[in-house]
Amino acid sequence: MILTESFLDQQKQIRKMATPENTPQDAYNELRAIYKTELAKARAALVLEATERERLQVELSKLRIDFDKLEARDTKKESDLAKARAALDSEATERERLQVKLSKLKIDFDELEARKSHHIQILKDELEFEKKLHSADLRMVQSQHESRMVELEAGQKVKDLEEALSTERERTQNKEERVRQTMSASKKRKRPKDSEGLSSGGCNVPRPKIAQQVTVDEQQVTLDEVDSYGKYVRLRNTVDEDQNLGNWQVKLQIGSSAPIVFKFAAEFILKAHESVTIWAADAGRNHNPPSDLVWETQSNWGPVGQVHFTLINANGEEIRMSKATGARLEDDDGNSTSTMG
Repeated sequence: MILTESFLDQQKQIRKMATPENTPQDAYNELRAIYKTELAKARAALVLEATERERLQVELSKLRIDFDKLEARDTKKESDLAKARAALDSEATERERLQVKLSKLKIDFDELEARKSHHIQILKDELEFEKKLHSADLRMVQSQHESRMVELEAGQKVKDLEEALSTERERTQNKEERVRQTMSASKKRKRPKDSEGLSSGGCNVPRPKIAQQVTVDEQQVTLDEVDSYGKYVRLRNTVDEDQNLGNWQVKLQIGSSAPIVFKFAAEFILKAHESVTIWAADAGRNHNPPSDLVWETQSNWGPVGQVHFTLINANGEEIRMSKATGARLEDDDGNSTSTMG
């Protein structure tokens, strides 16, 4: 279209130049200039067209690459979709199989429940029958036993009475012997009257009450061992008879601090020549009477440098006093032994 218009313009220009005023040479020069101009325009148009064609080729290549990628992605998605469909079909098949199996299991379970209920009822009936038989046998045995006991009681009463009298006589003799030992020990340890109850200023000073005659005297139960880390204290029965320590107390005073008190149970008995260990709560020992008792309210009382121990009977009378210093244990007479654990 551009070339056609240019050609028409050229023809018009040639007709204008073919005038009487212009010479043939002038017309030729003008025509040549026109052709050069048009030729340059045509070349520029061709260059522009070639450049546009190259740009379109590049765009086409990019579009082809993008198309190939999209096609590959669609192919992969179609493959994944096919796999997913196959997995869903397999899962549906498995679900149907499991449903069938579950239905069978339910039927088997119902049968077992019915069978179990029937068996339980049979066992109940058998048990009831056995219980009735056992009750009858038991009543018969009890009747025979009662008849036998009536026969034995008549002969046993005389024998029991003789043994009780013998035991009471022996117990009375033992008490009389302990009274004599206690009185003898008290006389040996009695202090001068002018020093009792008086301080250096001459004022009356109350002293702890020492029992002169109790069920357990100071020679029978002794403080046997003390742990230097405050984990336990051990008492020992030194005689051949059991000692009743019911409601007795062990009082510990560490230095000048307030004393702490452990109290035995009302029914506690310390067997002959046996010991009892009172453990602190954090010592890691179990409560196992009568040999091991746990002081639940006292974690420990050590390590300590000096501890005063006092044994108090059920009447509140101080029976024995001891002092532990380092690895030494001293009683109230000043006797020293190495018993710290």
